[in-house]
Amino acid sequence: MELSDASDEQLWQVCRRLPTDYAPYGERKREGKKQDNPDCATCRWFQPLLRPGQLDWGTCANAQSPRAGLLTFWEQGCEQYEKEQEPGTEDMRRNRSEFKNRLEDILRDTLHEFVDAEVGKVNRPFRASDPRGGMRQE
Repeated sequence: MELSDASDEQLWQVCRRLPTDYAPYGERKREGKKQDNPDCATCRWFQPLLRPGQLDWGTCANAQSPRAGLLTFWEQGCEQYEKEQEPGTEDMRRNRSEFKNRLEDILRDTLHEFVDAEVGKVNRPFRASDPRGGMRQE
């Protein structure tokens, strides 16, 4: 199974929950309005997993964060939040993710075709009509 195929339940089984995460994932309470307590979804350090059409799981790339390098659900949050520099909506982020997925599919298909062609050159079928009684390569 590839990570991109994992269900939310499977990802929660391996996701570390830290006391610094927002409740209910950790012990940190949100105070005031939600916009006063931003979460990972709009953090410049949050790198979404390549799961088609889903941006809810990723990893934190902020070395100062307690979640650095960890599988992270977008609502877990931390105090090292930094607003993403690239303005955009959830739709824009989803479109970028879908673009990445399609590009990876194209690259994977192209590589597969290339490898098949190269293997085919090496493994050409043999003909049984070799006059010396053996097999002859075409």
